[in-house]
Amino acid sequence: MDLRGTPNFKLTYTVTLTATTLTTKLTIKNPSATAWDFTTLLHTYFAVANIKSAAVTGLTGTTFNDKVDPPATATSAKPTESRRGVTVAGEVDRVYEGVENDHVAVTGTGIGGGAVVVYKNGFPDVVVWNPWTDKAKAMADFGDEEYNNMICVEVGSVADMISLAGGATWEGSQTLVAI
Repeated sequence: MDLRGTPNFKLTYTVTLTATTLTTKLTIKNPSATAWDFTTLLHTYFAVANIKSAAVTGLTGTTFNDKVDPPATATSAKPTESRRGVTVAGEVDRVYEGVENDHVAVTGTGIGGGAVVVYKNGFPDVVVWNPWTDKAKAMADFGDEEYNNMICVEVGSVADMISLAGGATWEGSQTLVAI
């Protein structure tokens, strides 16, 4: 791996577990005098009893970049999520940009069909991903039928780069609460 040109940085990943929450936090420090840009995403996979009964709420009215079914042209307007709950009935890979809510919820999680609320701080975007049948079969580290029992809901900053000035520190976190 060629790391020439990689900026100097210090990354701290903190995990805090309580009786009712799981918090993960990224702290990135730029010790150099030169600014640099980066993107980041926390890949959080949730077990669901059945993907067809799972949904992600809190994204209504948010524009998104659909990586599976992109707009016809680069100048086409990005679609806006109109559904109260984002459901999965095929491959999905969407970047919801500038999500104004400080939280989203994932319903239908686990075997009991409960929900998890994802509180986010410092992360403007939310990615919803499920590979569905063809991609699941093509992935060496993913069972052919595992797409039926998972949904990935990732908080991050991927639509736009974060610029970190020399000597500056950036923080982003998520807190998961089972309800």
